[in-house]
Amino acid sequence: MQGQTFYLDHPLVTGRVWDMFTPHDQNIQAAMFFIHGGGWRVGTRTIFHPMIDALLDHAVASATTDYRLSNATIAEQLTDIREVYARFLQRLEAMGKTIKPIVFGSSAGGHLALLMALAKPGACGEQLPTDVSLQPYIDVKPAGVAVVSAPVTLEPWDEMLPESWNAIQRLIGVSYEDDPKPYRLGSPMTHVNDDAPPVLLMQAGDEHMFPNRLADPFIQAMKNCGAQASAIEYSHAEHGFFYDVTRPCQQRAMRDLLSFIKQCNVGVADDGD
Repeated sequence: MQGQTFYLDHPLVTGRVWDMFTPHDQNIQAAMFFIHGGGWRVGTRTIFHPMIDALLDHAVASATTDYRLSNATIAEQLTDIREVYARFLQRLEAMGKTIKPIVFGSSAGGHLALLMALAKPGACGEQLPTDVSLQPYIDVKPAGVAVVSAPVTLEPWDEMLPESWNAIQRLIGVSYEDDPKPYRLGSPMTHVNDDAPPVLLMQAGDEHMFPNRLADPFIQAMKNCGAQASAIEYSHAEHGFFYDVTRPCQQRAMRDLLSFIKQCNVGVADDGD
């Protein structure tokens, strides 16, 4: 698998870097944009390289991005992600492909993927790219959003694990008791609207960080707006399980992801078997 690595700043600036992969024959039928997880404080874009390699066989071009982590705010992370997303669209169009990607994120990356897709650009305080050439791509909504083990809310819930709550509070930087507003603003649930792209919530049967039941009100809110949302639970799968295609639960998730891509009116190549 060969790809290209791009830097938004100097190569030594941590976080603002991304990779792009295209089929060797440039027969691009669909596109994916990957956002890694890691509690908003760790993680790397390269975790999705095995999935991207498998998707190349289905004529899917992909980008996978890092973003600022250490002490970064949601706004700063969305700033990085939105710029890479716009540059990915720009490069696809330069190749003659005006394709809306499916955005994919896991855990904290799934949270950021949902925010990026549901919230209006700039609504979470992020800075938008000032590069004039990127302006046509900033408001382009993805064709769909698929997320794994992603929180749909940052507000506290019953029986919340300290591990989950501590990660969220570190991200927000102020206690919920002192100021609940940034917790609501940073919740994907807050930004559900009638123009939302289809959402697929891929849930682990052995989830421990963000309870699967939290998806129910999110799905209902989406449906109340006339938007599409659904959830699939995978047995024998743990939090953030879908980053490769070697285990049975991962292989099933890949089949479901390819089906979701087709449902979003983006074609993918068949297996040929």
